[in-house]
Amino acid sequence: MTIRSKLHLIVLFGIISIFIIITLIVLEKKIISDHASQYETANQLYSVTNQLNILTYEYLFQREERILQQWNTSYDKLGQLFLGLNPLLSEQELHQAYSQYKGLKHAFDKLLQKTTECYQKVKNTASASQLCRILEQRMLNQVLVNSQNLIALSHRITKESYKHLTSILQQFSDSIALIIIVLVALSSIIAIVITRSITSGISKLLIAMKCFAQGQYDTKLHIQGNDELSQMTTAFLEMTHARKLAEDRLNDLNANLELRICERTVELSQANEKIQQLNEQLKSENIRMSAELDVTRRLQQMILPQPEELKQIDQLDIASFMEPAKEIGGDYYDVLNHEGHTTIGIGDVTGHGLESGMIMLMVQMSVRILTLIAKELETPKHMVSIINRALFDNVQRMRSDKNLTLTLADYYNGTLYLTGQHEETLIVRKDSSIERIDTFDLGFMVGLQPDIQEYLNCITAKLDIGDGLVLYTDGITEAFSPSNELYGLERLCHVIREHWHQEVESIKNAVVSSVYQYMGKQQPFDDITLLVVKRIA
Repeated sequence: MTIRSKLHLIVLFGIISIFIIITLIVLEKKIISDHASQYETANQLYSVTNQLNILTYEYLFQREERILQQWNTSYDKLGQLFLGLNPLLSEQELHQAYSQYKGLKHAFDKLLQKTTECYQKVKNTASASQLCRILEQRMLNQVLVNSQNLIALSHRITKESYKHLTSILQQFSDSIALIIIVLVALSSIIAIVITRSITSGISKLLIAMKCFAQGQYDTKLHIQGNDELSQMTTAFLEMTHARKLAEDRLNDLNANLELRICERTVELSQANEKIQQLNEQLKSENIRMSAELDVTRRLQQMILPQPEELKQIDQLDIASFMEPAKEIGGDYYDVLNHEGHTTIGIGDVTGHGLESGMIMLMVQMSVRILTLIAKELETPKHMVSIINRALFDNVQRMRSDKNLTLTLADYYNGTLYLTGQHEETLIVRKDSSIERIDTFDLGFMVGLQPDIQEYLNCITAKLDIGDGLVLYTDGITEAFSPSNELYGLERLCHVIREHWHQEVESIKNAVVSSVYQYMGKQQPFDDITLLVVKRIA
């Protein structure tokens, strides 16, 4: 039997082994496919929820009925997928997932309602698109929170289904591995038996190859016969000649390598020197910017109302808190007392940083000046209108796109006058009941267009002794827990009800403590501002 015939025998056994392995793999795929329905349901849930997110953004930017129909179709499909979740979730988890599913529809419908009202409200202005995009962004968070929770749920189900499939695959893979080991062992035994009959000549060839590898090119090779070994000998001699040529070529390349290394070293040295210069320049620029930011931050802190000022206000007990998310915050609040009137302002500038801080300072100064000449103004809404006109001009001069929500509350002899658009204002009665006032129809974003007089309205509320109000920014209600859930207005109202019988300082501390405990160790994503006001006389 020739060497080729013996090798053919080995190959034949290998083919038979491969056929057996392929058969086992096909059987494995069939078993896995029988257990893949749960994994497919979870993947579809994840895909449809992501599609709802995409359709939400597309509708906000295009506002086409076709996209809304697609969103409703995807939402219905998501509901059908929930029917297949029974074997995957406990009753409590299924109830929670269904609540998130309903909350997604509720949040999306509210987003459509509010944005539609906004478009109708400003449909005759040239900047309608820009105005309503800001409102859309402010209300989009709740839609995204519900969809993100559903995505997290589908991701967890996918992982659990994947673990189940992996377990089945692992068991079957272990069986295949054992069979492969047996086949390899048998193949090795057969290969050893067959190859021993042809290794004597190959051993001689191997010894000669080692000599040539050590540079002993004059080694003589003598192998009798005209079979495959002779062909291997010829090929080896050709390979030896090629190696000799390659070594000569390599020596030539090594001769030029040192020169190239020197050239690259000089280039790297020049590049490193330039990098050091840029680093020094960047360091100097950072120091300058840090000084500018520090000055602005100190100015913000200096103009905030001091505790001793708040204590001098008749009839009212006031506590305040502000913590910026960055060095310079975009939240605004102030308490001004002039000729029996107490003006309380709160607002939220879009974004953070130096521009937002400067706009906050402008608003504070404007409110203070207008408070001093309040007798010449008819109602608080005239103050907001004048502030808007002044701020709009400054924002245009700054070439900035910043704006803010602003609510002014003017208290005089037991009556509260409220105007301007911001978060909901909480009127708290002495029995701890809370009246939530939606300020959406009381004004418009300040600094976004030259005149907002037509959008401004004013409402009044009586405050008896023990009554009060709570003003806040969305840094409180939109604070996230480590599990990515919103703090929410309901939780804020609950804390206020529990502590309203206490002094305002204690109420403020209870709210702030509740928010930071809810966030855990993570840093706030937005400025946190809180004002607690209670009538005491």
